[in-house]
Amino acid sequence: MEYGNGLNEVYKPPANVPSFANIIFVHGLFGDPLKTWTGVRNKRSKSPSGHASVATAEGQRETTPGATASQQTTPTAEPGRLSIFDSQGHPNKLFWPKELLPSTLPNVCIYSWGYDADIGKFMSSAGLNTLYRHAQNLLNDLAALQDSNKDHPLPFIFVAHSLGGLVVKDALNQSTETGNKRLKEIVSATLGICFLGTPHRGSQSASLGRKIFRITEVLAAQRANTQLLQTLEKNSETLERITKSFYETLRTHERLHIFSFCEEKEVRKLGFLSAVIVYPDSAQVGYGNEEIGSIPANHSNMVKFGSPKDPGFIKVAGVLKRWVKEIQDESI
Repeated sequence: MEYGNGLNEVYKPPANVPSFANIIFVHGLFGDPLKTWTGVRNKRSKSPSGHASVATAEGQRETTPGATASQQTTPTAEPGRLSIFDSQGHPNKLFWPKELLPSTLPNVCIYSWGYDADIGKFMSSAGLNTLYRHAQNLLNDLAALQDSNKDHPLPFIFVAHSLGGLVVKDALNQSTETGNKRLKEIVSATLGICFLGTPHRGSQSASLGRKIFRITEVLAAQRANTQLLQTLEKNSETLERITKSFYETLRTHERLHIFSFCEEKEVRKLGFLSAVIVYPDSAQVGYGNEEIGSIPANHSNMVKFGSPKDPGFIKVAGVLKRWVKEIQDESI
């Protein structure tokens, strides 16, 4: 399974199941539309069939009641159901937007949006887009998605990690400010944003990160996109612009729900140092009816869930389920 830049379709309900929303996942700095949201599978988690999976020397296989060991085979996805194995047969990894979320929300379309936010690439030059252009690309991709469903355009719900939250905010700002009717409809169609470790006010770790990646840039003789990393610095002009514009976006679109999660644990750096990447005060938008919570993991792992019983998954899925129910109730 490989996802690239732009919108990657993760899940669509079967034809006989109505769809009520588009859930869009947006990764953060150094992120990936697949790996960012992939956790280590909890061996006690269950497959979609409800049978516990077991670990063997060759990996995990789904247990079929009454079958012998020689009859246990790697399952394939049935129509409308998901396999506990990905397309490459890696049973220890769990891409939860595909493997867990549809069980909780079977009536939504799920997409993972990718963009080049890998500043420290060694094999190829990082994309030289600014955050504004990434947001512009996201906005255009969302408009194209709505164009493809003109008969039944769906509301948007975003799940954004770290820098991805800034991209989403700026995309909605551009939608608010544009005179283009097609693009302007995107913010009006947005019900909610679930921010996960987004540095709304900058990150104390950004300056250290910029120094480290300046070293990798020199060693690799590559041009790194330092503009994206500078965006995360405390009191960044870009952050100030996005924040002020987003307050106006929220003021003019009162229906837009915000839930901001912060990390509870530190990330270990250089083998012995540790630090919180985005502190709680920075992880909050600080406006109106924003809801605030925390996830018991560090900045990277707060979006990697390995089981439907993972506390982080329960919290995030609960928020999404509540918002989708609101859309369903309005459609009655």
